[in-house]
Amino acid sequence: STVIQQFYKCAQRLQLGLQQHCYHAPSSTTNTTAANASTNPLPRMYIASDNPKTKEEFVSYDPSTIQMVQDLEIIHIDRSHWHDFDDPEEASMDVWAELKVLVDATCLVYSRSGYSEIGAWVGSLPRCAVRFDECGLSQVQRALDHIGCTVQEETS
Repeated sequence: STVIQQFYKCAQRLQLGLQQHCYHAPSSTTNTTAANASTNPLPRMYIASDNPKTKEEFVSYDPSTIQMVQDLEIIHIDRSHWHDFDDPEEASMDVWAELKVLVDATCLVYSRSGYSEIGAWVGSLPRCAVRFDECGLSQVQRALDHIGCTVQEETS
């Protein structure tokens, strides 16, 4: 499997875990939990990448829940040539805007890049974050244990 597929599988595992974690009531039976998971929408995913083709491939796996911003010019502050960008100032702002999205995300799947590691470790700690290549069930559960859910279940 490709790195993008591995990343997606991890994101999907975290997405499903988040859905179950947030819609699971401690007194619920297994059947009720399964019913809640099937009737409640999956949490949305956002893909941040400096590669537009990577973003498009990732979104193609599940266009109904994966979001991305198109037409971003991402500057690598440490290695980009500023003259290669139509608007270097805007490209620089795009970097900070996407980083803000990563920092504010409920949960994050990240890679071994400095950019995504900053997104994983800036903000309130401990954090719901899993590295894509260390995404076993125990790592996902440990990450989910760091969040509270604000989902309000309907009562009748």
